[in-house]
Amino acid sequence: MQKLIRFDWAIKTVLRKKDNFDILEAFISDLTNIDVKIQEILESESNQHESDDKFNRVDILVKDKNDNRYIIEIQNNEEKDYLKRMLYGTSKNIVENISLGKKYHNIVKVISINIIYFELGKGEDSVYHGKIEFTGLKTNTKLNENRQMTLPVYELELEYDPKVFPEYYIIMPNRFRGETKDKFDEWLYLLKNSEISNTATSQVMHRVDEQLNMLKMSKVERKTYERFIENQVIYDTQLETAVNKGVKQGMKKGIEKGRKEGIKEGRQEGIKEGRKEGLEQGIAQTKLQLAIALLDILDDEMISVKTGLTIEEVAKLRIK
Repeated sequence: MQKLIRFDWAIKTVLRKKDNFDILEAFISDLTNIDVKIQEILESESNQHESDDKFNRVDILVKDKNDNRYIIEIQNNEEKDYLKRMLYGTSKNIVENISLGKKYHNIVKVISINIIYFELGKGEDSVYHGKIEFTGLKTNTKLNENRQMTLPVYELELEYDPKVFPEYYIIMPNRFRGETKDKFDEWLYLLKNSEISNTATSQVMHRVDEQLNMLKMSKVERKTYERFIENQVIYDTQLETAVNKGVKQGMKKGIEKGRKEGIKEGRQEGIKEGRKEGLEQGIAQTKLQLAIALLDILDDEMISVKTGLTIEEVAKLRIK
């Protein structure tokens, strides 16, 4: 099969085009089992009220025909607070879509879809789904479960529905083992390998194969995409090198300390300290290089989110 452009790049480019909404609709529908019809792609930047206010920039924010919102975020590098970032993203989106004075009835449903290429938590599954449910402590039944007797004082239109709360999907393609047993497995194969499975039967995969074909890119698009891939490889390589260097330095310090307190204990502590120092040094060294490489691809705010640099630091890089 031919190699396709990576899905994280496609999300930022070709899949934003209205002609390709059917691909995004199929992806979301196959994941959520909801028949999604996209109305528009929304801007994903939050309004800032304070200088230290967090930006809510996501890879893509989709509004469907029922006014539901779908946040799709792709994260390549490890982020220890990622679950909190997911919570912040949905909460911010909800707040921004209801004006002061409006009734809570106007709150929109938000579904957060997170494609991550690092290990998050313990487990073997490739896809996890999280939602809020209310369960009776004595009856062990769900709130508004059909088999329960509804109290007559509640009118049908005012029935409490936990479905209003945000839902979360965590997709970890690296855990996928390659067997395409259902429709979303075909998406997992694509996310992991950047190509269509030989056993794919879904009709939308033909459209994916057509629209994400690297051969259809213009020279400018191909050059920008290749630079994006090179930057990611450089970032990963430099980070790994820095970590290894830090481990060696830490082991050396640990051995020196071990002469006084015990070589075994010192070595273990040195490795631990070295990994920490290596990560910090590696991240610091590569943040600037990654930011510089992204200057002609992304705006200052998005570079700030992706690299951890402040907007002021990014702005100074443009002056240089």
